Amino acid sequence: MNMLIIGNPIFTLSESELAQIKTIVPGVEISYPAAADVTDDHLRNADVIFGWPDPSRLSIARNLKWLHTPSAGIDAYANRSIYANEGVIVTRSKDVFNIQIAEHIIMLFLALSRGLIACVKSTFDGKWARVGGQLELSGATVLVVGAGAIGSELAGQLKGFGCKVIGIRRTASELPPYCDESYGVDMLDAVLPRADYVALCLPRTPETKGMFDYRRFSLMKRTAIITNIGRGDAIVSDDIDRALRESLIFGAGLDVTEPEPLPEDHPLWSAPNTIITSHTSGTSANADMRRFAVFTDLLGRFAAGQPMHSLVDFDKGY
Repeated sequence: MNMLIIGNPIFTLSESELAQIKTIVPGVEISYPAAADVTDDHLRNADVIFGWPDPSRLSIARNLKWLHTPSAGIDAYANRSIYANEGVIVTRSKDVFNIQIAEHIIMLFLALSRGLIACVKSTFDGKWARVGGQLELSGATVLVVGAGAIGSELAGQLKGFGCKVIGIRRTASELPPYCDESYGVDMLDAVLPRADYVALCLPRTPETKGMFDYRRFSLMKRTAIITNIGRGDAIVSDDIDRALRESLIFGAGLDVTEPEPLPEDHPLWSAPNTIITSHTSGTSANADMRRFAVFTDLLGRFAAGQPMHSLVDFDKGY
């Protein structure tokens, strides 16, 4: 087996981890270049790729049987036509980021509801400034749009605050874990006015692009807070900026934006009661450990010809 592991500042493997791979698959040949140093020969020879290869170059990877990404987001690799081998298996690092992203969302909810922006400013200014008009998370109704693995983890953590959690999924199905109610996306407009807090945990698909526009912000409570940790294009940037400045909603916590990175002169940087965290919600000291555990479990299954998990559904796009 020829394995290509693509180095990245976000994701690196230690010598002991590389040795563990060789224990799982004796005789494996491992190439471990940095992303900028991946050659055509690397791609042509690879049976397995672990990393983020350039999607436009995957057509030359004629031996590729399995691609595993270090991320949960998979939109760049969810198109079967980019692969030379139609039977390629594509998996993602599912359930690696659930805990820290859920905590990140709750951090944003609390920071925005408790007036932390003004408090931090007064700290930097060295001035004693009282903040009023704070809201509470305890007992609130939280709408989780995209109640998959991350959304379910969030719902579970919110139970500690006594929140009522409503899940929105692609289609109506069984009740997601820890949710009190669940609806298909066709019911989004009907339930949106009930939400005190809204968390977007969506993948990038044609259906999610621009899902939250000015019309939908107009349906929300004026005291509502929205967060987005999925993909930036789920929100129309100009529309949320307008909604915040017109006080249609109370605040926004954006870990992802459209475009990304957000240009320095973009108006969202100065939008009222807005926190932008520059796509850091998945960062955690434990993330690499969980990521590697997912990969090695899948590697053992792949080598043994056993069923794989964390598979990408090309029809759904994630």
